[in-house]
Amino acid sequence: TDPSAAELLDRLERDVIGTADEGPVTPQATAAIAALREHEVTHQTLEEAHRWAREAVEALAPLPDGPVKKALVRFADTIVERSS
Repeated sequence: TDPSAAELLDRLERDVIGTADEGPVTPQATAAIAALREHEVTHQTLEEAHRWAREAVEALAPLPDGPVKKALVRFADTIVERSS
């Protein structure tokens, strides 16, 4: 395993999950979440999600244009871009 990933997981468990019911978000939790957002695996995961969304939209190509197809395309794009 990647030592930096293991350390980040420990930080997330301790500073985010371990303090979730204790009130306001702590600076340590904010820092751990920021580190997760910047971690290479997070970037790889987002790239993979974009690939799946592109493939989903491509699979819709045979369907006739219309509101249902438009909604499905929008859904595929939106679900990947959500921020929470």
